[in-house]
Amino acid sequence: MSNHNVVLNYGGPGQFGPAPRTVTVRKGDTIRFIVGAGAVGDDTLRIKLRGAEHKGRDFTIEVTNDFPARTTYDCELLDKSGNIRPGASILGPAGGEIVLGGP
Repeated sequence: MSNHNVVLNYGGPGQFGPAPRTVTVRKGDTIRFIVGAGAVGDDTLRIKLRGAEHKGRDFTIEVTNDFPARTTYDCELLDKSGNIRPGASILGPAGGEIVLGGP
């Protein structure tokens, strides 16, 4: 089992996204989503993946047996009131991607 970090940095409108954009995983691995540079105080992430919504500044999801071979996720950066920061919403294929594979 491996842990993969995905950092979401915000440089202003249009300058938001995951690094790395694509994560190659195996079943049983974990993916840790972390608020990165440019976020303000109480900013949080909202990740929508496979019908579930995950929120926080730093959280982990597990790659379960029912993960598809390739899936995308939406990512947003929210201010302390729960509003999306300007230009900090990436939906569907333009967001991040998780791919089953690797050694």
